[in-house]
Amino acid sequence: HRRVSNTAHLRFVAETYEGITDAFLNEEYRRLRRAATEIEEERKELKRQRRREIIGLRKVNPILAMERNTWYFLGNNSVGQMLYCLKRINEPCSEHVGNSFMPIDRKYVTSFLSYRNEILKIYRRAEDFLTDGNAAAADTLRADAMALQSSISGYRKRIIDDIQRGQVNIESTTVFLLIVQESQELLSSMRHMLRGISKFQN
Repeated sequence: HRRVSNTAHLRFVAETYEGITDAFLNEEYRRLRRAATEIEEERKELKRQRRREIIGLRKVNPILAMERNTWYFLGNNSVGQMLYCLKRINEPCSEHVGNSFMPIDRKYVTSFLSYRNEILKIYRRAEDFLTDGNAAAADTLRADAMALQSSISGYRKRIIDDIQRGQVNIESTTVFLLIVQESQELLSSMRHMLRGISKFQN
């Protein structure tokens, strides 16, 4: 049951991240407003699940309960972090598109989409891991996520260089830079979740 709920949350994070970034690049304000409501709903659901879990724990032997639920809480906390990332991406994107500020320079779009699609692939693999729980798969996945994070880090430095050289629109590129930073955070939370689950399984 817990694996199912965390898998559903991961799917929500991946789909919402894809939706927000598409909406920002295509300047779809209503889609961004809708995402804000959906993220808030998901955060409330996560809290409700956690509360139900804590109430359930009171009925179980404390040692057993602690063992059984350690990974659940690690997963729950990591998902909470991911939802904060989405919120931190969505708010400036909404404001930017809602105020009809200059769109992002198209030269960034293709490269960003290729990074974003790699992140989405990693999230899909994490869903599979939560379904079948293969520890070796978790290690490979964490290593791949780390390599991707490092690659995005180099990309981020290039964007900062462009801003410093005054080659781009500062407002739109600053929002874009934030999206790139939070994309790294999404990978970081995912790695944290997998590390916790793997440790607990061992």
